[in-house]
Amino acid sequence: MKINQGIPAQGSFGLTPDMKDRLEEYNTRKVRASNDSDEDGFSPPPAEEDFSGRIEEEKEETEEAKQEPVPVVSTPLENLKKIGVELTDDDFHKIIFRGYLEKEVVVVAPIRGTKPLVATFRTLTGREVDEVDELMAEEVRDVQMTNDGFQTRRSMWIISYGIPQLMGKPVCQPVMAGKDSNKINMKATVKERRRVFSALNPGILTKMMHIHGVFTVSINGILAEPEADYLKKS
Repeated sequence: MKINQGIPAQGSFGLTPDMKDRLEEYNTRKVRASNDSDEDGFSPPPAEEDFSGRIEEEKEETEEAKQEPVPVVSTPLENLKKIGVELTDDDFHKIIFRGYLEKEVVVVAPIRGTKPLVATFRTLTGREVDEVDELMAEEVRDVQMTNDGFQTRRSMWIISYGIPQLMGKPVCQPVMAGKDSNKINMKATVKERRRVFSALNPGILTKMMHIHGVFTVSINGILAEPEADYLKKS
């Protein structure tokens, strides 16, 4: 039998002596790596992370969250009371059948002997809300403004519809539809009211806008919850 001299004799598992040496060297490096060595790119497995501290912190945060007071949400009637408005049974009939409600509210309390500033606040009808949008569209068509400026101008139009009287008197004289007409031109009248309001102090205007907003949102909230406990008679 002839032996091929070109192929070196193989060791155990069919490995040549050279391959066996390399395998042993590889195993030696791997053992060193397990002993905190990172030679030749080998790194020890990462140590297990201690989560005990983090768990305790999460427990503390959970306990603090439980101790925080739950915010109290006011009812529409409570919000109306804060601005000085109380509703009667007759008011509910007006809201439903007339489509709007008027209430006299003190805007500014007496200061150093002055009379209180009293205004009549009125909720808007759907038609009037549409007219507010039409007037805003006319005003901003060719005007660049910020979002705050847009909201302020819109609020000015809203109170021009929603505050027909100051101190028990009309904000302005109604503008008639024609020379011999008995019909009021509402848009023209509102524009005149807007001119009057523009001359008031900004702080007073801001308070008027706030009161009218609370008034409107509260009334709408009542109509949205007809089965609420505060509407049921005892």
